[in-house]
Amino acid sequence: MIGYPKYHLRMQIVEIEMKRLYQEAGCKDREDGSAIYSSGSFRRVADSNLSRCGFDRKFIDLTIGHVAGLGANIHYKDWPAVEQQWRERCLSGMTIDKKIEWNASESAKVKELEARIQSLEAIEKPTVRRIEGGYLIWTRKGQKVPDFVPQRLEDKSDKSKTEDPKK
Repeated sequence: MIGYPKYHLRMQIVEIEMKRLYQEAGCKDREDGSAIYSSGSFRRVADSNLSRCGFDRKFIDLTIGHVAGLGANIHYKDWPAVEQQWRERCLSGMTIDKKIEWNASESAKVKELEARIQSLEAIEKPTVRRIEGGYLIWTRKGQKVPDFVPQRLEDKSDKSKTEDPKK
């Protein structure tokens, strides 16, 4: 809750931060209002999925944090019983499997990018071959065309070798 140090306990700030987290996770509201992601919507999904599995209503309220008018249902918690009933009735029914579709064109792009990355990986010991005027150097795996490094020309100036180079 960066940027809200004085107001971090206000409900509006919590909702703003939760909305940001939902959007980062890919849960974006539709512009037409047909799908809105909020803490309440996730509680409703959990409630209906647990109900479909035959989970006890009191245990559902405990699980999603629902407080009734008197709040009596949250004061008598029997978590071992909740866990046991959840294992028996909901474990298989609450498992959400989403079929992942793989796009063949995406697969081709991934393979192409992997090949490009591999071709850019440096080799442990570069290969150097001397040719007229310089050197050919292979520095990357799968490199087809070597890099050319020209040979340094000797300094043939008139400067005396005894002259101090710092001057």
